[in-house]
Amino acid sequence: MKRIGITFGLSVDHKYSLHMGYPGAIIQLGGIPMMYVSVTATPTLSLGSDLSLDSLVKEFVSEVDALLVSGGWDVEPSRYGQEPQPELEDTEPVRDIFESAMIEEARRQGKKVLAICRGVQILNVTMGGTLHQDLVTAGFDQHQRPDREYQTSHSVIFEPGSVLAELMDGATEVNTLHHQGIDCLGEGLRAVAYSPDGVIEAVEGDGILGIQWHPERLYQSDPRHLAGFRWLMAD
Repeated sequence: MKRIGITFGLSVDHKYSLHMGYPGAIIQLGGIPMMYVSVTATPTLSLGSDLSLDSLVKEFVSEVDALLVSGGWDVEPSRYGQEPQPELEDTEPVRDIFESAMIEEARRQGKKVLAICRGVQILNVTMGGTLHQDLVTAGFDQHQRPDREYQTSHSVIFEPGSVLAELMDGATEVNTLHHQGIDCLGEGLRAVAYSPDGVIEAVEGDGILGIQWHPERLYQSDPRHLAGFRWLMAD
């Protein structure tokens, strides 16, 4: 059975949370989800004299067969060389540090990375890219539709011949819960899906798949949205 590491972070009121659809998809496909929380990178956390974030991340990634980077709050803009804009929402800098380290270590160990929503944003930043801090301010449509969290809200246009286009088996309608999005692509990434207004909705790279929508909330009603999870667990 494949062991899939899943990163997650803060929600509200000093609590950590992870949508049940992430581990649920892994279990449904016959895998074992293993959760890794962002508190690991907290500067004030005593890790012991012989431990460091680098050594912990190396151990964590060694324990799993692949990595899933889940959704969550905004990415701290200083990580891609920008000052915060008024539209910036809650951030978790500790999670940014932790997930970037996990992504880099997974790539060093040659293990697949699936990144979803915030996950694809921190993936892009980790690989040298930038983000739109707020899509509406940047001239795009409103992409935050929490009223349709478990329903599709808009279509996506796939690049012909992309891995994800084939995996999705004709499914082109997605949900949308984000107000940030990819601006300049990180090194080694290519855009393979767009929303009708031009927002990058998916990226691919060597051993990398990034999805801006939330398939963990859609596969229960349309199994085609298990596509990214199937890719992650395939040999």
